[in-house]
Amino acid sequence: YRNYIIASNGQEAIRKIQEENIRIDFIISDWNMPLINGIELLKILKNDPEYFIIPFILLSPDKSLLGNIYAMEEGAEHYTGIPFTEEGLISIIEACLKDQLGKRPEKTLLADMTRSKLERNYNRVIELGSGPLGKGNRKASLLTGESLYHMKRYDQARHVLKGVLKKGNNSKALDLLGKIHAMRGEGAESLKFFERARKHNPLNIERSINLATAYFSQGKTRRALRLTETVLTSEDGVRAHLAAGDLQRAGLTPPSVLAGGNEGWRAAGHSLVEDAPTFLCPRDDFWLASSERPGDVRQNVIAYLDWEDGLLAEIERGGRVPYRNLIWR
Repeated sequence: YRNYIIASNGQEAIRKIQEENIRIDFIISDWNMPLINGIELLKILKNDPEYFIIPFILLSPDKSLLGNIYAMEEGAEHYTGIPFTEEGLISIIEACLKDQLGKRPEKTLLADMTRSKLERNYNRVIELGSGPLGKGNRKASLLTGESLYHMKRYDQARHVLKGVLKKGNNSKALDLLGKIHAMRGEGAESLKFFERARKHNPLNIERSINLATAYFSQGKTRRALRLTETVLTSEDGVRAHLAAGDLQRAGLTPPSVLAGGNEGWRAAGHSLVEDAPTFLCPRDDFWLASSERPGDVRQNVIAYLDWEDGLLAEIERGGRVPYRNLIWR
């Protein structure tokens, strides 16, 4: 193999894939990369109508079954542990290329269904999935169930997704069933599916988030908090890393930092909360303007000005807060 492109992290890989005006036959990626790691890169490309078809080989020092489950559910063609042998990697590459060149009807069907789903042409997905090739194919059934869910045809989606589970666990199917039952107000049933989804694929942070959200919504705060942790983020992730370092130097346990920051999160296809944050308990702190407080408005204003006028003297008496007197004229 003489023609290859090298990237030092997932963010650089995405840029080069988009910029290079050549066909890419396959991708080999390490799981552990800065900015955007291997599993995030996999998810980004497999959710892009233009690049999802490129075979993806994910390498990881984690040889456990859980890593393999996560990678395969996100669409990786192969997952292999590190270290690996040259012969072993070559055989994987050859298998990818052979499969890519093959014209199996099932492969063509799944490619058409996946592209249609990514383009949000859900009717087309359902049409293809209901054909003779799609009915007996588990991946086709999962794509059909996802599309029915997005079209809010929940009864049909539930029936199809439960059929997927008859052939073995799949955290995507379990997670969607949890969402369907939650929308129906069936809290206990939704928790069962969210818990099963996380148990089957605990490395997928989305499974933990959805389960924690379900716990919060049902008042099970302690259970939810066991699944959550403090995560620092910033737009590009750089400031968050600097802040984590400051906390560590101050003798505090540094929190996790979101790889790639908000940019990486959005690039991976996730959404950000744009409105007010969700609180774990009802708000009990309120700020009221003088005119909004009970009693005489004039007296409230005078009382506030007296407090403000004496604030510097109060700080000086305390002697514990470093400050500078700034005077504007």
